[in-house]
Amino acid sequence: MNRKMILLGSAVAAVLLAAGVYFFAMQPRGGAGEIGKMARSGAKDAEILSVIDKSAGRYSLSVDDILALRKDGVSDDVIVAMLDHNRDLATKNAK
Repeated sequence: MNRKMILLGSAVAAVLLAAGVYFFAMQPRGGAGEIGKMARSGAKDAEILSVIDKSAGRYSLSVDDILALRKDGVSDDVIVAMLDHNRDLATKNAK
């Protein structure tokens, strides 16, 4: 009985770990997840654009990230602002 419980517990732990890794891998990177959360919660573009403008970090956006942001209701203007923010940071750091 103990051996079965240990095996069952190990199997459950492995499934939970795999689910966590999958969930983490599917989240947009570089702060994009926070932008998606803001859009899902109903934040207006002006609020989101302000957050992007004040951000000191880059937004690493893959095609999958952009699709996830669109699914979250993020506007094209906000996505373009995220990409422009990266360019602006690179220009500032090059000086």
